[in-house]
Amino acid sequence: MSVHFWNRKQLLVDLDISIAAQARELLKQNGVDVQYLTKRGEDSVAYAKGSSAPNSRHAHPKTWVHLLYVHRKDFANAKEILHQAGLI
Repeated sequence: MSVHFWNRKQLLVDLDISIAAQARELLKQNGVDVQYLTKRGEDSVAYAKGSSAPNSRHAHPKTWVHLLYVHRKDFANAKEILHQAGLI
């Protein structure tokens, strides 16, 4: 079952690429199709964690956000898989 913007549901949003990679691999092993997107944008959470100097010109640094989408029909199953693995 292909994942497209009209039939997908957001499963995971994380700043940590290793979490996103683990989730993708685990879902793939369980036969769940995943659409993976990475976006770069402003993030106050990264700023709060100290990833930029406080006196920087930019109030909020650029950071990467990793998003996983699955088909709506697979959402409950995919969520349970990630929950059992401790990823969500």
